[in-house]
Amino acid sequence: MENTIWWRDLLLIIVPSIFTVGGLLFIIKLYFDNNRQDKLAELSIMQKQTTLPMKLQAYERLALMLERFKIKNLWFRLATPNRELDGLQKTMALAIQQEFDHNLSQQIYVSDALWKIIISAKEQHQMDITLTTAKDEPALKEALFAIDDKHYIDIALNAIRHEIQLFL
Repeated sequence: MENTIWWRDLLLIIVPSIFTVGGLLFIIKLYFDNNRQDKLAELSIMQKQTTLPMKLQAYERLALMLERFKIKNLWFRLATPNRELDGLQKTMALAIQQEFDHNLSQQIYVSDALWKIIISAKEQHQMDITLTTAKDEPALKEALFAIDDKHYIDIALNAIRHEIQLFL
């Protein structure tokens, strides 16, 4: 009889202790999980605060690059009196390539789809410039300025604007 009382007293002590320790462990786990989630949220906010300005700067640089690709801007930067017509077209195509090469690193901040649109606009624009033919400077100027009417650059600029709106 004494033996069963001893077991019963032991169970009366151990069972509540197990529940108490289990409850305490559960509460500690909840605390650490919530603390971890708070830290991850804080880290995410800090990361966004760091990368957002860099992404916006990349979009700005790409937009500026595309604007510099436009014929009117190339013409006023590169056309000089008494320049060979063929040389002007090569200089324009080279200027586009150099501008693109200068901004190549910006691709890490934009989506693959946007980058492909920008590459396509650049390549199409360069090809149109090199394939343009004319007899004299006024005819060449008119033919080159007509390239901007194809809107390759405007499509790429609109794609940049659209992508910016997705994460702002």
